[in-house]
Amino acid sequence: MKGMQWLVLISETTNLVSILLCLFFFKRLKLPTKIILVHLCLLFLANSSSAILAKFKINNYFLLHLLTIIDLLLIGYFYHTIINTSKKKLFYLKILVAIGFIFCLLESFVFSTLKEANIYSIVLVASIKITLIASYFYTNTLGIIKEKIEIYTKEQLSFWNIFSASLLIYTSSTLIFFLFLNVLVELNLQRPFIYTNLSLYLFSTLLVLYAIIRYIRKTSPQ
Repeated sequence: MKGMQWLVLISETTNLVSILLCLFFFKRLKLPTKIILVHLCLLFLANSSSAILAKFKINNYFLLHLLTIIDLLLIGYFYHTIINTSKKKLFYLKILVAIGFIFCLLESFVFSTLKEANIYSIVLVASIKITLIASYFYTNTLGIIKEKIEIYTKEQLSFWNIFSASLLIYTSSTLIFFLFLNVLVELNLQRPFIYTNLSLYLFSTLLVLYAIIRYIRKTSPQ
């Protein structure tokens, strides 16, 4: 088995373990954490299906289109539920998500087809996700986190902080890869960067697994 395949296999196995843990302790999860569970399920199903289709040499770009759109809505909803529990309701975040959603639909069905890579949508969605993450950490820096403690426990907030950090790592790597894809191809560096991107994805999945295990231990009945 090649190095890339090992990285993907370990990453998706880690993802699956995280999903199973969340399902087993589902009653302990609040709404934002349930959204994370759906996000993990989406990644696992999309990546697994994509690998199977690629093995049989079947075009799998339509999965990338669907993943980009649904993931944008899920991550947008996740940060909407958290940030909007505070007094500062950042309305511009909803506008960004709406713009991203409309653009993804236009690229998928107007500017190109589901059989082509939606690179522009991926870049835009990655930029929006980074903005959402930055806004979340910004609200925490302003001290709004103190207002949310009345609604969410410190353990839940810590979980979401680690998840946001893991999401930021992989999303930033993905954004850089697609922004400079042509340059990487010209310099024949796309393969090393793919390894780097997959390694960061693995690291992000391990971070999420760590956050879930830590959350379960902290919230276990005494």
